[in-house]
Amino acid sequence: ALTILAEAQFGSMEFPAALASYQQILKQSPPNAAAVGEFANSVAMNALNTDHFAEAAKYAAASLDLQPNNAPALTVLADAQMAMGDYATAGSAYQRLLSFYPADAENVVTYTASTARKALGAHHYQQALDVSVFWRTLQHKEREALSIEAGAELALGDFAAAAKSYRHLLDLTPRDREVDVQM
Repeated sequence: ALTILAEAQFGSMEFPAALASYQQILKQSPPNAAAVGEFANSVAMNALNTDHFAEAAKYAAASLDLQPNNAPALTVLADAQMAMGDYATAGSAYQRLLSFYPADAENVVTYTASTARKALGAHHYQQALDVSVFWRTLQHKEREALSIEAGAELALGDFAAAAKSYRHLLDLTPRDREVDVQM
């Protein structure tokens, strides 16, 4: 019964009460506490998957209160913060994830790459530029991110920045390979 209560409290964003219930469950039945943690992560992931980024970030942060440094919550937190344009905080969550779970950190890179591609494809050039710049903080020499960045800069009319990005892209490209220009 306490497990159901903790899940209901978590689902209705009553995070302090959910944490108190979780701590009681943890003392009585660690497997049930683990189930509450999994529930918390699934609620956060569902919010992210339905583009409710602010809610996803809140649920993920609350899940981290239950189980600090759990990979699914850190992943959702980084993805949601990136999607809301809070790149500094997303980068912090990513670095925390990277330090504990390097393999899981790749999920953040994948989500970021997908977001940059979608923004460029939808002609949301400023978003594509911002996300690709963030992507390059995760992977410094990522050619696709640089290509999206250059294409977005060109579309936004920032010709000097686009030229610089294209030059950097050429520098990263082996001489016998064609440069893929994203536009």
